[in-house]
Formats: sequence, structure tokens, C-alpha cells
Amino acid sequence: EAEHFGSRVLPQLKTCQLNQAWGRVPQTLPKTPLGAGDRR
Repeated sequence: EAEHFGSRVLPQLKTCQLNQAWGRVPQTLPKTPLGAGDRR
């Protein structure tokens, strides 16, 4: 049953990015080391 679900159902599901779906995308790059902040 799990094999059928994985091969037939999962490819049909639409995917999304949750931050975009919830409207939580920042307008500018955040001031973090991974964003625009200083790296040490």
C-alpha cells in the first residue's frame, strides 16, 4: 500500500513554499550571517 501511495499519489500533490503561502516573505534581506549580516 505504501508503494502505491508513493508512486501514484505523491507525484500528483501540489507543493508550495510555506513562507510564500502564509505571506511571510521579507521585503529585504534579513540582517543575519546568512543574509546581509557580517560573517565571522
